[in-house]
Amino acid sequence: MTMPKEVTDAVLKVMQEVGYIKKASTNEFHNYKYASIEAVLEKVQPALVKCGLTITQSEVSHAIIADGALMEAVYEFTLSANGTQSAAIRQTGLASLRNTKGGYDDKALNKCHTAARKYFILGVFQIPTGLAEDPDAEEDKPKNKGAGNNQPQEDTGLAAAKAFVRRSVKEIGALTSATALAEWKAKMDGHLARLMERYPDEGAAVMSALMAQAQSFKAAAE
Repeated sequence: MTMPKEVTDAVLKVMQEVGYIKKASTNEFHNYKYASIEAVLEKVQPALVKCGLTITQSEVSHAIIADGALMEAVYEFTLSANGTQSAAIRQTGLASLRNTKGGYDDKALNKCHTAARKYFILGVFQIPTGLAEDPDAEEDKPKNKGAGNNQPQEDTGLAAAKAFVRRSVKEIGALTSATALAEWKAKMDGHLARLMERYPDEGAAVMSALMAQAQSFKAAAE
């Protein structure tokens, strides 16, 4: 999608101002590090003011999907600079409707709003957050094949993430009911959360497969 020059120039300036955001927060339940929305806004908000760029977020729709397991909300974001506004950019936020005790999470829609805003900002400004040290990090390091080997190594973490996506999409496609989909999602929540933090594009691919399958089950039930 093409943006107006005024908006594009402002976005580039924000990118220069923001730079890197460290993953300083920790999810104690699933034991992984992530860049919190507070950390993202702490870096981005002053840059937006300095560069004269504003972001508007508006909800388009929300729905309970995956047999009551997920809340899905769709938002439109617009960027404005010097009186010029971009076309609307859509971003979906997903959140579990169940808390760790199995009850309904009444903050699920708020979490969708926060998740969509966070990933929109990270995506539109191409903000790197780095790779946190977690149990996967050691597995993801390329093996040292000798001190004299200076050949570039493949990002095995990304390769593993892509393999996980392929496997997950295949498993999701083989599910035969909304209940089975919800059970698969609950079982994989920790992995999906880590994937979304470390490799947002790959995480989004799995989430898209989940949403598509949930919609197909919903359509079949109607």
